[in-house]
Amino acid sequence: MPWLRFSFGQINYRAYVRYRGERVVWFFGTVLGSPLVVIPRHLWRLPWHHAGVAIEAAWDGERCERYALDARGAWGAATLSATGTHEPMGRLDGFADEEETGIVLTHPLRGYFRRRDGRLGTYAVAHDRLHPTRGVAQSARFSVFEDLGLIAAGTTPHSVLFVRATEFVIELPPTRVRRADPPPQPAHPLA
Repeated sequence: MPWLRFSFGQINYRAYVRYRGERVVWFFGTVLGSPLVVIPRHLWRLPWHHAGVAIEAAWDGERCERYALDARGAWGAATLSATGTHEPMGRLDGFADEEETGIVLTHPLRGYFRRRDGRLGTYAVAHDRLHPTRGVAQSARFSVFEDLGLIAAGTTPHSVLFVRATEFVIELPPTRVRRADPPPQPAHPLA
């Protein structure tokens, strides 16, 4: 349904992992700042949650000058205050397998998640290649990763990457994984 377009605050909590040699995403869950959250949550049992999401940003072309995120809800509360830099994107520390031409970390085509009924699900996502710019966090707090014990409160983010706008095409409905060997859950958000 390409004519359907929506605009609202959304936070996807995910880890980029490799599964059988393929770059995939493990989705912990999503916070959506719209009542439309009831559709994926109940129809497809996706781990989506409602929260008030406020985003303020100032841009100079495609470079973010400053960014503020505040998400308040029973699940997925988050805050982020960051500024953009003039530093070229280049490689991210700790990701030696990136292509010379840019970041492949953020370009998986398949995602896996734990459905609200406990089963595993998967879906495909596509978007144009992202061309992020770097940022620096002044403060950050992501309750999902803190509650899972993956980070301590006050942990500085590994990296802050900005993209002004991205259109995603998502394969719907997601499907249940019926394999005996499900994708491994990562031990760390950047595993």
